[in-house]
Amino acid sequence: MRRSIGSSDQPPSQGLKPSSNSRRMGKNNGSSNYKMAEVNRLMDLVESYLPLGKDGWERLVSEFNATRPRSWAERDFDSLRRKFKPL
Repeated sequence: MRRSIGSSDQPPSQGLKPSSNSRRMGKNNGSSNYKMAEVNRLMDLVESYLPLGKDGWERLVSEFNATRPRSWAERDFDSLRRKFKPL
């Protein structure tokens, strides 16, 4: 019986081990994506508050979190601002 070049006695998944230096790509554990309803709520609040500085954004964040349904994640200042910037 002939073996093909590169074959081994071990299945392919057992011979390879990730290096200790490798980092996992992707989002952090516990982070969650924005639902369309959250984006719409953010846009409504931006239209109402017109936040120009940090104080305006902090009021907007307080209102967003105070009126959010339980199914939505609580969002912080940086998260909401980062979400709004590219929109």
